[in-house]
Amino acid sequence: MEARVSLAVADSPAPPAPALVPAHRHALGLFLRHLAQGERVAQQASARQAAIAPTPRIARFLRSQVRQERTHAMLFDSFARALGAAPLALRECPYRAYSARVGAAADRGDFLETVVGTQIV
Repeated sequence: MEARVSLAVADSPAPPAPALVPAHRHALGLFLRHLAQGERVAQQASARQAAIAPTPRIARFLRSQVRQERTHAMLFDSFARALGAAPLALRECPYRAYSARVGAAADRGDFLETVVGTQIV
């Protein structure tokens, strides 16, 4: 028995996406805002790591990582904005303390600690 695949599916329009109820739109938008903020923290950390990287090759990789994190943050923010989500306004921002710890390690020139803090934690 021979299986056949129809290519006609590629030419047919995609079915409409299910509509999100307002509560789901809000929750998804808020989640995307948090993801965007995390990407900005990762972007800053990668930039700091690139400055103290032990080799030019690692520094080049980390600079490309900075570009990727910036792109991710922009995409998450764009989708959140499309869903009508307001920017984050947190009283106690958990990202601030994390970013400060990674920044302190970078200030000390402790490349390994910044890697552990960003890639493993």
